[in-house]
Amino acid sequence: MAWAIALGTCAVLIAQHWGAWSTDFTALYFAGHFWADGANDQIYAAPPLVISPEMPPDWSAALSAAGHADEQTYPFIYPPWVAAAAAPLARLDPQVAMNAALVVNAALVVGAAFLGWCIMGRPISLTQWMAAAAILAILGLPAQSALALGQTQILVVFLTLLAIERLRAGASVAAGMALAAAAALKLTPAAFVLVFLADRNLRATAAFLISGAAIAALSVLVMGWDLHATYLERLATISGHLYIAFISWSLEPALYQLTDALAGTAPLHTGREYHYAKPGWISALSKIGFLLALVALWCATRTLPRPRRIAVQTFGLALAIPLFGPLGWAHYYLTALALLPGLVSGRASLAIVAAVALAIATPLHIVLIDPPRLVFPQIFVGVPLFLSLFVALVLSQRFAHEATNSAPQPG
Repeated sequence: MAWAIALGTCAVLIAQHWGAWSTDFTALYFAGHFWADGANDQIYAAPPLVISPEMPPDWSAALSAAGHADEQTYPFIYPPWVAAAAAPLARLDPQVAMNAALVVNAALVVGAAFLGWCIMGRPISLTQWMAAAAILAILGLPAQSALALGQTQILVVFLTLLAIERLRAGASVAAGMALAAAAALKLTPAAFVLVFLADRNLRATAAFLISGAAIAALSVLVMGWDLHATYLERLATISGHLYIAFISWSLEPALYQLTDALAGTAPLHTGREYHYAKPGWISALSKIGFLLALVALWCATRTLPRPRRIAVQTFGLALAIPLFGPLGWAHYYLTALALLPGLVSGRASLAIVAAVALAIATPLHIVLIDPPRLVFPQIFVGVPLFLSLFVALVLSQRFAHEATNSAPQPG
């Protein structure tokens, strides 16, 4: 039954998005196109603030030449080697490539759920777990936005969870290599090396460092340093700005929107996204928040049995990284959602999944997009929700530890 649910979930996810134009996937497709054509200067062509629907002229021309002049592209902000890896995609029509990526991504979403079940210690039956995962994926905005956009984050999530599952299973080298592959696509998964360090697993840590260094060296050797320098410049630009949209579920945009509204300086939001220079106090508070989250997570987990410690630390990091990071898009929570049914044991986990699924339901967040508003209400659903889950995760481990210590001992 579990595998029937898994296959059915894949089929539904594919049916929901088949034939849709995936704007984030266009970054991979056209970066690969320009690399294949030798137009390296166009790979990182982008508007001044990088993340924006504004299209550079050559990208717009390439889109028209591909027969999709009325569609949208977004800039490429991945490491340079990804452009070379994506070059074969340019041999296909963009829509054909998007449909192929959708099939792979749907399978990865389901595969990530299975890895989450293994990491969390199989607290409920696989059938129940897959049913919970199906609800979260089919209904929830994180999975739906990732699939609609053709987001590489889905592969990053799968590789990150694979790394932790391999760590838990004792395959340290494979764990390090999988995490290095995830971090080679997007830098944030590198933070999960903290789980390796907390486990005092030098083999996994060394495998991560060596594999990551090898990928970086090969990328520089093949792509040249200039593209890497441009990539780092793009990351610096992104880090110095706030990108506020209805899927910006992190503390930074929440703080900015709240203080802006309270100060009476907030504009009446009628657009889909807004960009601002990031105030220094917001950046400082988010960094402090992340450090405090790490301390709280360490204190709550350091005495847990190894399998549970690895699971809880992974879950906690999966929540803290997007909450306190500079870009906390809704789909960054897919790692945490793959682990969610294991937050508590037994049937109570399914009740929590149902409540979260309702809070992140795509129809709810879509209907809130268009009415003029002083803040994006979706941010003030997503951020408190996932912050509450982090607090609940930490406190549940503390209370469980105290209950165990206070229980009468035999003899």
